[in-house]
Amino acid sequence: MTTCSKARTKTLSHLLPLLIVFALLFSCRKHEDTVGADFLAKRNPLDLADGIDTTTLITYSTRHDSVATYRSRNALSYFFAGEMHDPELGLTRASYIGQFTLPKNQFSFGAGIKVDSAVLQLAIINSPTYFYGNKETVQRLVLYELNEDLSIDSTYFSNRNYAFDKNKPLGYWEGNTQSLTDSIRTANSRLPGHIRITITDSNFINKLNGAEAASQFINNASFQKAFKGFILMPDNPFMAAGEGALITVDPRSGLSALVVYHNSTKVDFAFRADVKANKYEHVHKPGINLLPVMNGTHQNITYCQPAGGIKTRIVIPHLFDYVKNQNIAISSAEIIFTLKSGSSTAPFTRPAELRLLSCDSLGRNDFLLDQTLGASYYGGQYNETTGEYKFNIIRHLQYVLSEYKQGNRNVNYGLNLIVPADNPLTAARAILDADQTNRRVKLKLTYTVIK
Repeated sequence: MTTCSKARTKTLSHLLPLLIVFALLFSCRKHEDTVGADFLAKRNPLDLADGIDTTTLITYSTRHDSVATYRSRNALSYFFAGEMHDPELGLTRASYIGQFTLPKNQFSFGAGIKVDSAVLQLAIINSPTYFYGNKETVQRLVLYELNEDLSIDSTYFSNRNYAFDKNKPLGYWEGNTQSLTDSIRTANSRLPGHIRITITDSNFINKLNGAEAASQFINNASFQKAFKGFILMPDNPFMAAGEGALITVDPRSGLSALVVYHNSTKVDFAFRADVKANKYEHVHKPGINLLPVMNGTHQNITYCQPAGGIKTRIVIPHLFDYVKNQNIAISSAEIIFTLKSGSSTAPFTRPAELRLLSCDSLGRNDFLLDQTLGASYYGGQYNETTGEYKFNIIRHLQYVLSEYKQGNRNVNYGLNLIVPADNPLTAARAILDADQTNRRVKLKLTYTVIK
């Protein structure tokens, strides 16, 4: 029998922890046929690098899809009215279209009562967030009656034209947006600031006086056949760069109505569950180079303009290189956009958030799978510290790669970056630095190779 001295026992007790460490290191070493072996060989797991070089991202500006401002009984949260001349992008005009509702079926002003006058009241959102542009610019909005029927079950896009007689205005509003924050005194009360247009057209007043005899007050359908609706549109032929603003209006407010006066009393024909829509027009500066929606070439400056203006296209042409000879599982995928330095200057500032969307084979906006995971994961909010907008797109990229690898389908149609059309409604735009040499737009991809 061999005995150990106390000195030898002490030495072994000191070496035992070290032997255990070596044993663990060798026992935990991955074999080349295990999941993730190639990935660990390529990347230090404590310092994961970008999986795709940013030079493979192609970004460019293209014309935005038209926006559905009213869709089968659903409308935007609020609406724009007015005109502005962004010194970077050019002119934007917004017209508001709406119908009024009969106060009740079988409505009557009463025997012998004659309408004296009528006023359009349109409430505004009195908040700095909802005024965009130069508040001091005086501008003109003109009110016209529509010559076409509007259907509550139809869809009205932002590029739609409406029928009206431009030679027969009903009235107009003129002022700056700052003045709209002041309260307005009427004959019997003081009202919050709003767009207020006295209707001066005698034919319209006479039509109101004769409506009951013509059976136009029987129900709302009969009323809207005769009084089809209105369009309130800007009329500012010489809007200089840096001038003008878009006003946010709220037709759902109890203040918004066609107010008809007779014998010192009044009746409100309010906006209710009727058609409410916007028409947007853009006249871009000559230097704004908008490329075709598909197969555009890279641009170092791109734009995201609201109200159906401009969107940024993002194409990842070499994405399938990562699965040509292997399968991968994506664990992290972030795409990051950087605001161009100096491009957000009051009163033409950047939006609080952007939206990243998938697209179809024609480049039209489509839903992004990662949006289902909620805003805190999906991202898109502007980071004041970094000057960036960041999105997580794991689900989207994994879907595109899986369709290619397993379904033999190429659905790598790219992505679209836009300013939200609503929720929130905003007139702010983003000018993005997409310089490839400075990595201002980048996709950070972390994945594991599956053997």
